[in-house]
Amino acid sequence: MIKKYTLHLYILLGVYLILYFISTIFQSKFFGDILSPIGTLISFFILIYVYKKSERFKGVWLTLSLGSLIWSITDILWAICELLIRINPENITIFDFFYLGTNICIVTAGYIYMKKFIKGVNLVQFFIDVSAISISCFIIFGLLFLHGSFNLFIKNANNIIEFIYIITDLLIINCILSGLFSVRKGKLTKGVYITILGTAIYAVVDLVYVYEYFYNLYVPNSIIDFMYATSLLIIAFGGLTVLKYSNFEWADEFYSKTKNIGSEKKGLYLLLTIPVYVIFGGFDFSKILVLLYIFVAYEILSNYVQKAINNETLLTYEKDINLILEEKIKERTKELLLKNQELEYISNHDPITNVYNRRYLNKRLQCIINEKKLDNQVTILYIDVDGFKTINDTYGHDIGDYVLIEISDRLKKTVKENNILARLGGDEFVIIIEGKLSKEEIKNICEKLINSCKETIYSDNYLFNVTISIGVAMFPHDAISRNVIMKNADIAMYDAKSKGKNRYSFFDSHVSNEILEKGEIELLLRNVDYDKEFELYYQPQIDINTNKLIGVEALIRWHSPIMGNIPPNKFIKIAEETGSIEKIGQWVMNTAAKQIGIWNEKFDSNIRMSINISPNQLVSIDFASDLEKIMKKYGLKSDWIDIEITENIAMKGEGIFKQIFLTLDNMGISISIDDFGTGYSSLSYIQKFSFNRLKIAKELIDNITIDLNKRHIVKAIVMLSEGLNILTIAEGVETEDQLNIVKEIGCNQVQGYVYSKPVTADRFEKEFLLQI
Repeated sequence: MIKKYTLHLYILLGVYLILYFISTIFQSKFFGDILSPIGTLISFFILIYVYKKSERFKGVWLTLSLGSLIWSITDILWAICELLIRINPENITIFDFFYLGTNICIVTAGYIYMKKFIKGVNLVQFFIDVSAISISCFIIFGLLFLHGSFNLFIKNANNIIEFIYIITDLLIINCILSGLFSVRKGKLTKGVYITILGTAIYAVVDLVYVYEYFYNLYVPNSIIDFMYATSLLIIAFGGLTVLKYSNFEWADEFYSKTKNIGSEKKGLYLLLTIPVYVIFGGFDFSKILVLLYIFVAYEILSNYVQKAINNETLLTYEKDINLILEEKIKERTKELLLKNQELEYISNHDPITNVYNRRYLNKRLQCIINEKKLDNQVTILYIDVDGFKTINDTYGHDIGDYVLIEISDRLKKTVKENNILARLGGDEFVIIIEGKLSKEEIKNICEKLINSCKETIYSDNYLFNVTISIGVAMFPHDAISRNVIMKNADIAMYDAKSKGKNRYSFFDSHVSNEILEKGEIELLLRNVDYDKEFELYYQPQIDINTNKLIGVEALIRWHSPIMGNIPPNKFIKIAEETGSIEKIGQWVMNTAAKQIGIWNEKFDSNIRMSINISPNQLVSIDFASDLEKIMKKYGLKSDWIDIEITENIAMKGEGIFKQIFLTLDNMGISISIDDFGTGYSSLSYIQKFSFNRLKIAKELIDNITIDLNKRHIVKAIVMLSEGLNILTIAEGVETEDQLNIVKEIGCNQVQGYVYSKPVTADRFEKEFLLQI
């Protein structure tokens, strides 16, 4: 998107330059006076933007932007005088002072740049470069421009101002050439070169203007004015290009690598002054000889300075080498002795927390197990920092490392010195405790560790309340080998994590089986064949008064070729955790929509398909549009689809889901709240959202024949729904007695085994649709 806006900006600038150029060709006062300040104002706004975004050379961009602003204001005043007041601005001397402000700003920017630039250069060589360039520039311009005479500048005040113009232009050119000459090692970025180009064009154009002014050749709104605006826009474009380097890495590289020390023959460029003079001033041997003397003197002095620098560097280097060799001989022995100790420490310790690492832990644990008899005990505490990845991703690895260090320090203070604390990697730690401990003693240790770690951690301007999960496994009770005991402790840790924060859990075989089964289901979900393994079953929804079929709920079933039939209450939660629930939900929505379209078309019916939607799928920005595409694909009417969500989703969604419900309502799609009354209900919130139906939870229906409290709850829900004009449907109705009670209470619809279990599409069609 940013590139798109940048392209538009370039196109607009191109159109502007073309229009301005055409107006200068025809020397249109009106269009010239209007277009000139527009370009310089654009340059001002771009340079101000560069100033705000830049991290280096802010003073340079600020003064350049002020120069553009001064030019813009002067152009505007010029246009007012010429177009509105009808006064010839050429006769107003103050305009020369105003335009001079831009020159002064550019010179100031060059001064700021060079002041920072000379920090990393050799000052003697820099002085020689500046001197040679300055003398050559003044000779060239003195001979060509002034014809060797300064009498032109003392005639009147205007000429003195123009002389100041020349001086500032020469200073700008001198600053540019001095900077370029001094880059003998390293290089500038493209953006800096573009800025230098724009500045050079400005100085040359200004000199041409002064020349035309002296000889009465200048015409307002001519190509000269176009080049002024163009040069300022080029400067601004260079600033934008510089911003492409994040954090101004180019400036750091410039300071570290760019030097004016080296053998690059920059002096050869001074020879270019001779053909320039010959072309524009004719062949004058004495003047050419002066320029040649300057070149020779520059080369002699530069070579001398460079050799002196090299000799000094070599001498210093030789002295340093001798000292280094002497020190090396002394240090070598110490290093060899310390090296083994350092390597041993590094190989056994974590570099961030300085506790033992995985390598040492495995080696030491194996030794302990080998030395211990089966009647001795070794306790493994497998510790994981809850939600640590979020800290790393949100605040960066430096803050994450600080949190790990703080956690490791607290763990060290909590356990005894003879216990082993190690970091396995990431956010996982292990503590090995040797000796017999009762279960209560282990619990106390775990609680101390949890309490120690949950105290607030302060880092810079941040504070963190960290929780940990601990898994406990014991040798030889839970395993007799290192790998298995560690794996079991890890399994116990995941069991503790699944129960919430700040928990610990002891390993047992039941937990192991659950973890293994969960892992197997996760693996199968990654490779599931949706069309071959998944199938939708359908359960009818009946109007309780007419006993007619009014809808059907789609319920997913998984027939895995490896694990057999996997019930939804097992794989749906895992799918939500792993992120595959959205693909499953998409498949269910597509398959159910296609099926209801076939049935309603085939049997000329108008039944509604209820589709359960996961919260992960519901909050997707594409959910509503995907549903609309599916309905168009199968030619469905909006009243053929009913979206079912659980009531706890709605409770979370006053801010998030309200807009989604409104969108679905505008599409004409009904929304049902599933499992209503299971413990999350707040009867008042159903007024806040666009709901069409409440599905009374099966838990309230199960004992409705004998439990008067549940019967009263159901009745209250029905009465409230009637008052709000919302339909109710009783789920899980299995007996005639239950059916009679919900009918007596006043439920509108019913669903349950009393009519049918969920069945396949073929069976549903035979048992219900063929009877319509």
